[in-house]
This record gives sequence, structure tokens and C-alpha cells, in this order.
Amino acid sequence: MDHYAMEQWIDYARGVVTEPVRRALEEHLRTGCRACTRELATWKMICDFAEGEPLREPPPGAVRAVKLAVRTEPSVALRDRSREIAQLIFDSFAQPQPQGVRSAHIAGRQLLYKAGPLLIDMHLQSLANSARRSLTGQVMTADQPSSDVNQLHVHLLSGHKELAHTHTDRFGEFYIEYDSERDLHLSLEVSPEKDVYVSLDDSLWRTPFAG
Repeated sequence: MDHYAMEQWIDYARGVVTEPVRRALEEHLRTGCRACTRELATWKMICDFAEGEPLREPPPGAVRAVKLAVRTEPSVALRDRSREIAQLIFDSFAQPQPQGVRSAHIAGRQLLYKAGPLLIDMHLQSLANSARRSLTGQVMTADQPSSDVNQLHVHLLSGHKELAHTHTDRFGEFYIEYDSERDLHLSLEVSPEKDVYVSLDDSLWRTPFAG
């Protein structure tokens, strides 16, 4: 059995064939040609996906995280640095309360992120009698010397604006105080060639201090 060319099935799926060609293709399908039926089904699926693609939008938080991770800063524009977004692997607010406990005083929020061999442990807290907040963190690694987490530069940013800058001590610990902002994230200079970004979506910081 003769088969029609792939280009003809593509045009048919797109609805751009002439009427005589359309009738000929449909007549061919009615003969039960499995190969051409599969070919058409494939291209119809691709055309349907392409038509719906403009309507699909990624979550706003994911867009912000990627844009921040690939942004160009004047101070590093000429430096070849790789960038990695850390993954949240533990959130104390996601843990269920003990059975029988209806409410509890919220002292802060514990978050743990992972980026390759690095673990970034952070505690978020609202300062007493103040609108300011604090971030206590520690960078740890199991398979590298502890000296590798000493004197790492840590930047707290809101969008492209730097709110605070510090560095880790010999234990990998750091502390930052800051005023409330949106689109927060940390940038850790873990090596001369690499930055690690910790995305701190506004909801993470708003929930512990609501009310």
C-alpha cells in the first residue's frame, strides 16, 4: 500500500491543504492504513500542543527564582560563574503538631535546603518589639573539609537590591537582620566559580509572623 508523505500529513493536521488533497488523504485513511493513521495522530498531537502552549504559564515563584538565578550583576558581569538553585528539603511548618495539641506558640521557622553536597540550615524569626526580622543560618557539608564553609560571602537580596551582606565563620554559621521585603533570596558564593541561590518566597516569611 502506498503512503502519503509526512509533509502532507503535517499540512493536513494544520488545516492548510487544498480541498482535493484533503479528500484524498481522508479517503486513504478510510482504507485502514495504520502507518498513515499513526503519522497523522502524531502531528495532530504536536499541533494541538503548539496551539495551547501560549496559554500555559509557569508559577510566578518559579519564574522569579529562575530570573534571579540568571541575572547579570555589574560586579560579576565579566566573571564566568555557574549558578545553582538550592532545593527545600525540610520545613518545620510542614510538620504536624503533636496529637492533642490544638495550638502552639510560634518561636520561628526552621528551613533546610540542599545544593549538591551543601546543606543550608536556617532559622527565621521576628525580633521582639520590632518590625525587623532575623535569619540565623549554617552552611554544612559532609564530604568536604570544614574550611570550605569558612568565610563564604552571603548576600540577602530583594529582587536585585542587596539588603544585607555577611560571611560565614569557621563553623559555617552566619547571622543577618533586615527589614521586611518581598522577593527575598540568599546568594552564597560557595566558590570562585559558583553561586548557590536560596529562594525565599514571600509566603515563607509572611506565614510565621502573621498577626
